[in-house]
Amino acid sequence: DDHHWETVSKMQWHSFFDVSNGPLARLIWLNGNGISEIILVCPHCIADGASMTTLLKELLLLIDDPLYSLEEQPFIEKLSSPLTLSGWKKISLTLKRSFGKGLANILLPSKTNPDKVLKPELSYMIRHRLAAQDTKKLLDLCKSQGASLYTIVGVSLLKTYFNLFPEKFKGKLICPVDIRKFLPDIKEDQLFAFAPIIELSLNKREQHAVWFSAKKMKEDINCGIKKINITDRLLLIYLIKL
Repeated sequence: DDHHWETVSKMQWHSFFDVSNGPLARLIWLNGNGISEIILVCPHCIADGASMTTLLKELLLLIDDPLYSLEEQPFIEKLSSPLTLSGWKKISLTLKRSFGKGLANILLPSKTNPDKVLKPELSYMIRHRLAAQDTKKLLDLCKSQGASLYTIVGVSLLKTYFNLFPEKFKGKLICPVDIRKFLPDIKEDQLFAFAPIIELSLNKREQHAVWFSAKKMKEDINCGIKKINITDRLLLIYLIKL
């Protein structure tokens, strides 16, 4: 029926991947009478949001036309962007790496429990759809208010959470950023796994001023993007993996 895909999706949340042996993706075909649905599942470690959008787009193009010609993209072996270590930069990042790994070794064991598995009945899905004309009205309103669809949805969710669980309210939200903004070597339709994030916040006093908060959050995102040093981010990840 129309809701079977939701049941299958929830089952996939608790069906883990064998990361040592692979494969690291599953494509599920729900074969219906006249109408079928597909579900693409993969861990975040192999693809960012833009990559998942590309995979789905190309899959739908091929379903529509099996003879459609897709341009083959080479494996990204080296970025032409300057990712070199020298002098104090190497010392600074090495210290950050050592501190980060040491802190993780102390904190993570106390935060994780390998014997504790999230129960399926505690998982939930938030899903809501707007009619096309309502979506256009919301987009136009976001533009006139200096906000964005992402920030108004984010503020609305945080506000709802505050109303339901005020004692647990932290007012935190993370915004992933498409790394292709910083690395032109990575084409729009190439797969890449890393997405830098910007941490956003909404305090209890602001949670009533929805549009003001959404506009401020958009300004924080723009400011955060300008502050991202992608060279440091990538090099630090590289050093942590050593």
